[in-house]
Amino acid sequence: MTSSLEKNILLGPVVAGATLLAIGLVQWQALSMLVASTRWVAHTREVQTEVEATALAVERAGSEARGYALTGIEDYNVKMKQSIADAHRHYAVSRSLTTDNPRQQRRLSNFGELMENRCGQLNELVRLRRLGAVSDETRLLNSGIGEHTSADLHRALADIQNEERDLLDGRSQTVESDLTHTLFALISGTGAGLVIVCIAGRSIRRDIRHRRLAEQELRNEKRLLTALMDNIPDGVFFKDQDSRFVRVNRSLARWLGAPEPAAVVGRTDLDFFSSEHAAEALADEHRILEGGAPLLEKEERETWPDRPDTWVITTKLPLCDPQGRVVGTFGITRDITSRKLAERELQESNQELTAWVTELERRNLEAAQLSEMGEMLQTCTAEQEAYIVLSRFMPMLFPADGGALCVT
Repeated sequence: MTSSLEKNILLGPVVAGATLLAIGLVQWQALSMLVASTRWVAHTREVQTEVEATALAVERAGSEARGYALTGIEDYNVKMKQSIADAHRHYAVSRSLTTDNPRQQRRLSNFGELMENRCGQLNELVRLRRLGAVSDETRLLNSGIGEHTSADLHRALADIQNEERDLLDGRSQTVESDLTHTLFALISGTGAGLVIVCIAGRSIRRDIRHRRLAEQELRNEKRLLTALMDNIPDGVFFKDQDSRFVRVNRSLARWLGAPEPAAVVGRTDLDFFSSEHAAEALADEHRILEGGAPLLEKEERETWPDRPDTWVITTKLPLCDPQGRVVGTFGITRDITSRKLAERELQESNQELTAWVTELERRNLEAAQLSEMGEMLQTCTAEQEAYIVLSRFMPMLFPADGGALCVT
């Protein structure tokens, strides 16, 4: 009788495990299909976003080109070139996202040709403004060519968006179908699992070897906890209601400068840190003891009386007795000093790089203005024309200075 029962005990988990494994495989397959469908929906939305960003950048470039043509302010020209660059960047992303759709590739090719035509018109408008060809510039502004090209761009954009919208509808339906299948698999698997658990539970006597298994589990948990405490590189601690250490691991003892964990027991943060940091830690622990809310991943700067400051990330939680009463705190702390120092060095490097880039951009702008002024001076045929050119460019080159041109 006992031998037969032991065989059933051994056979029951095997059968249950095999059945649960099969159920898990079915659920995993359903979830995989759902994830794949969701990714396709996200892909379609990304294509729509990039195409719309391309059209928006082209429209923005047209407004900035018109602003330059009307005012001659160089900032409009700079912004126009940036908008054209943004349009090409978004367009390239759109092409790369639709490589699996030949129809969209053809539509995007047509859209790209229209975009290039529009950018060419804008560059021509800027060129005419620089040459001072007012009549040609006016004719180009009033010709309606840009409006026709913009209308063609909007029609091409609408075709692309309609295609993506159809794809999105189909893929959304697929997601809904996959979600239904996944829910069915989860519900069916859960029900089957419960049935298996009930059958296995009824086939095993509750009291067989219960105490032996409980004792073995307790020994294993103690062994695992000891291994964790002795080998984890982060500092682990337990404190009572008076914020005295009741247990720490080896890593924290070394961090505090103690020869062994037992040397820390019964002491407080004030025995190791500066009074300011110890007071802050004590306040955090009092809030946990009073409210029961944990303190998660707090970044702290530790100050010491006899060594340089250090940085850690600390998590503290309430320690409760079997009745649920808060009797202390426990937590874990991780040294991030090297990371903080690296972040500080990186921030300083970024600031220096930003300053260099700003200076380089300023010099490039001055060089461009000087080059443009030189070209316009070479085209002057009279002194009055040269004065006009100088009066236009001198405020750009010396915005913070005053001056005058003296002719002898």
